[in-house]
Amino acid sequence: MAKSKQIKKNLSISPERLAELRRATFIASAGSSTRLEGSKLSDKEVERLANIVFAQKKERQTRLDFLGRSAVNHVQFYQRS
Repeated sequence: MAKSKQIKKNLSISPERLAELRRATFIASAGSSTRLEGSKLSDKEVERLANIVFAQKKERQTRLDFLGRSAVNHVQFYQRS
């Protein structure tokens, strides 16, 4: 485990570029997997579907973050009272 952390430290890839590479890898992998199962989806179609799913996930996460912050603020308010 420590070795993998050291390797990550030595890489000079920006976080943005790493995110792009992960996304491209995910789309290519998902497209290949679905085609192996008989789907006719192209990588572009997989990307469009992934964009929808990622947008929904981000929206859901934003709502959860908001609810979590609201709960913390509520608890802090009543602890001060």
